Amino acid sequence: MFLTKKNKYETLLFLSILSVAIIQWSFPWELEKRFSLNFFGLSLYVSEVFFLLVLLRVFQFQYLNKLNLNILIILLFGIFISFLSSFANNNPNWFINFLVSLDFYVYGIVMCLIRFNEVSFKYLKYLFLAYFLFIIFQQITVPTGIITIQTSNELKSAGGIYRVGTSIGSPIASGYFIFMMSGILFSLFPTHTKIKNLVMMLGLLGCIFTLSRGPILSFLILLFLYNIKFIRSNLLTFRTFIISALFLTLLNQINSNYNVIDIIQNRVGSENITSSRNIKWFETIEIFNENSFFFGAGSNIVPMQRSLLSNVELNKNLASSPHNFYLSFLVENGFFGLLLIIILMIKLFFSTLSLKNVNRLSKLTYLILFFTLTNLELSLRNGVTSFLFWFLFFYLINLDFKNSLSNLYENRI
Repeated sequence: MFLTKKNKYETLLFLSILSVAIIQWSFPWELEKRFSLNFFGLSLYVSEVFFLLVLLRVFQFQYLNKLNLNILIILLFGIFISFLSSFANNNPNWFINFLVSLDFYVYGIVMCLIRFNEVSFKYLKYLFLAYFLFIIFQQITVPTGIITIQTSNELKSAGGIYRVGTSIGSPIASGYFIFMMSGILFSLFPTHTKIKNLVMMLGLLGCIFTLSRGPILSFLILLFLYNIKFIRSNLLTFRTFIISALFLTLLNQINSNYNVIDIIQNRVGSENITSSRNIKWFETIEIFNENSFFFGAGSNIVPMQRSLLSNVELNKNLASSPHNFYLSFLVENGFFGLLLIIILMIKLFFSTLSLKNVNRLSKLTYLILFFTLTNLELSLRNGVTSFLFWFLFFYLINLDFKNSLSNLYENRI
């Protein structure tokens, strides 16, 4: 099947959106900062202007079903609340901060409006796979010292080891990117067993190399739930006993050569069980208590990677990121912002839970993400991870609808 003129346009549009996300968030050398423009005294990234152009264009030809319309309305209310929160606070850069805070909302709106086309994804899925391999390559070569992008040495000075991210960002951001991308690729390559096995193996390896507990545990839980029937039926077999013995022997050999257990013990001893998140949560609530209950402190106050763009110095000595998706919206957009996000997430969760005709691993990937949102704030609110979050949801919804129609047609015949 060849691309029609309309399919070519939709493919090009989606490719452009993905490219903007990649350039802005996942290349080193601060490439995106080289593409900014000054508009009546306002410094804007090219990506922000591009998103506005995309929204203007897609509104002209897309048909919204009931689910997409409901999500779109919630997201538009979110933008309105974010605007009020930014405008109501005494910050000379309120408009820039408002634009920078829109990524999560805008990616969601774009996905609501784009028509997913299977013909297009026959071409685009290989771009996703190449992008996944690019990040996996970084996540293996950066920690081992083959290449250098960024390092975090706080743990090393405390007796631990380096935790190194990729050009995506921190280890936890890299880990969740790999986790989400694995789920997407399983849906994009449903009949390619070798590719799926490669994605699963490299995905787990990449998460392990982050040394970040959240992504590692998420991936292990995913594998356990996905293979639970196989595990139950093979748990007490002789083959399982032999494989377990060989695996334990291998682990013991690795530990003898590299002192893995000592490294892990040093890692655990160098930070508390919550990684000081409990302190950051209390500090974030303090910021919220000093500002408007209903509209918060204004956009672009909390997330660490955006703090340099803001001139607001609320609670300057306190943590700039709560590592909590919900607290981030609470302190920035107040009670109204938090309530709206909770409503949105409940709708996304139960919509995904009700899916029947989609890849089970991809569905589990998305559902598991809802239990890790306390870790995802740094990456989910602005970054290519936000793009993947929305893409995975709408792609699964699209597959379920398509497969449901196909099953209905076959039953009638």
